[in-house]
Amino acid sequence: MNQKMNLLILGGIFLPTILSKAYSQEQNRPNILWIVSEDNTVLLNTYGDSHAKTPNIDALAKEGTVYEHTYGVSSVSAADRSTLITGMYSPCLGIQHMRSTYPLPDFLHFYTEYIREAGYYCVNNWKEDFNTNYPSHKAWDETGKSAKSYYTNLCPEEERTEEGRALLKKSRWENRKPGQPFFQIYNIMRTHESRLFLHPDSMTISPNDVEIPPYIPDLPEERYDKALYYYRLEQMDKMLGVIVDRLKEEGLYENTIIFYYADNGGVLARSKRFYYENSLHVPLVIRFPKKYQYLAPTKPGGREERLVSFVDFAPTMLSLLNIPIPAYMQGKPFLGEKMAAKRKYVYAFCDRIGERIDMTRALRGERFKYIRNYMPQRPNGQHGCYMWEALGYQAWEKAWKEGKCNEVQSRFWLPKPAEEFYDLQTDPYEIHNLANNPFFQNELDRFRKKYKEYELKMKDLSFLPEGMMVRRSAGKAPYSITHDPAFPYTELYDTADKASLGKAEDFDLMKERLTHQEASIRYWALMGCALRPSQAKSIQAQIEAMAQTDVDPDVRIGAAEVLNAMGETKLAVDYLLEVVKNYEAEFVRLHAFNVVDVIGESADPIRKYAIENYAETHRTKGNDVTIIKYWKGVDPGFAPFYKN
Repeated sequence: MNQKMNLLILGGIFLPTILSKAYSQEQNRPNILWIVSEDNTVLLNTYGDSHAKTPNIDALAKEGTVYEHTYGVSSVSAADRSTLITGMYSPCLGIQHMRSTYPLPDFLHFYTEYIREAGYYCVNNWKEDFNTNYPSHKAWDETGKSAKSYYTNLCPEEERTEEGRALLKKSRWENRKPGQPFFQIYNIMRTHESRLFLHPDSMTISPNDVEIPPYIPDLPEERYDKALYYYRLEQMDKMLGVIVDRLKEEGLYENTIIFYYADNGGVLARSKRFYYENSLHVPLVIRFPKKYQYLAPTKPGGREERLVSFVDFAPTMLSLLNIPIPAYMQGKPFLGEKMAAKRKYVYAFCDRIGERIDMTRALRGERFKYIRNYMPQRPNGQHGCYMWEALGYQAWEKAWKEGKCNEVQSRFWLPKPAEEFYDLQTDPYEIHNLANNPFFQNELDRFRKKYKEYELKMKDLSFLPEGMMVRRSAGKAPYSITHDPAFPYTELYDTADKASLGKAEDFDLMKERLTHQEASIRYWALMGCALRPSQAKSIQAQIEAMAQTDVDPDVRIGAAEVLNAMGETKLAVDYLLEVVKNYEAEFVRLHAFNVVDVIGESADPIRKYAIENYAETHRTKGNDVTIIKYWKGVDPGFAPFYKN
């Protein structure tokens, strides 16, 4: 296609725009609308689950294309949204931890900046949650609270007030110039996790009619949560219908490409926050009007089998609109002029979520999934104050403590294997780990090799404890840390890899790297010692010295964790208490508090100190403060988004 490129200046930054033959006239350019629901995997009629009645999504699917295999890069909204808005994997940028506020490198722009430069009116209504402090006003004509009035009254008819009905007559796209195309996002919160914490007087689905997967005990609370979840899906579908109706009423339906997808999987037990299929697999339905049907991969009502990742969405948007795709974007366009070959793998990550620290990576192919746990000593079932608001988690934990769970259901509460490998064709619930099965060794090795390629190319910032990353970046973009040519990233990756596998033959390497000048390498060498406590006993004096005097507080915390693993719990508590007393930085204390909960009751002196000195923290919020409130037995203050 012949193109004429113009370089325009916005805010002193050169951004490319294109005028193409396809969209040479303003009125021929498509509007694009994203309708995004929260926290729901593919438990929809469109994907074969008929419990919830969702006629509006079904109608879009009948007129559009259903993508069978779309995956978030994470299983929580903020980490997913940071990848969606940048077109880069969040761990590459240091914005992978839940609710981060770290800056981006200068070369990077939200993809909507390029769309605005191409002449589109861009609205985000209303949730941002992009996990960075990047100034959103550069990327949108309206966003956040400025675009919220329509959203707050976007609810099923039976819940609308007279004021709400009046506001529903207005759409934020109406603020654009005459004839100007728009790109708009609507975020529907009705399926958000918080809606499991609110209990309606009645539901449309009976708890007796739902199915409970084998990795969860069949408990009344689990059945109730799932029935309530289906009810929330039905409510969400009604809200989606309101938006589509507005397009039709304003004569925009046949000029607007509609995307419907969910921002991450979930939200039932062992889904959101983790790395399984129901954590990452999300619905994606795209409806193309007749005039733009040539852009669709199938005829109306068709199904597309290609693997799609959230990292692909930003370059796909630019490809659809014939806007040049910046070289830094890491995704593969799955529509438009620049559509790439089908991908063979989707990559995912799981890091700190709320107050709990973990680090897991996953690589999914068409049939198999490889999962790499870098903190296998941490169970999936670490207590998270927010997730424990759900009745299902409370009941599951109680059943496990009472010995009422079978081996599969108990795994959630126990240390994890360093590697997991699943055949999704025969094991959709991911309960039969094939990592030690010789028959699958060749496949496993193929995934290990491909996964390593991802990590070495990405220069994953999660290999630095978050507090260390914050100190090292000193208010600048964390990206520059691991992308500095002088940074020993390959050695860091190798240390973390061997440390977390826990093989005895690698202990000498762990000992050697305890003296490395790079603090993150020392930290992972210590984690390697924590997973080899009997061998680490031989160097206890060295580890004690690191717990006392290392220049980096996260390394000192790591040394204390080793001492506890070796059975030297009193020493571990003494050294951790010194760190807590001497460092007020949120993520240093959070790191220490996570180790405190690993230690258990023996660490009560640290809990006592933190509770008694709570008023001196000068902060009322923060992930470390959440843990202190949990220890005190007070409500952490998680207000749901709705009153009903």
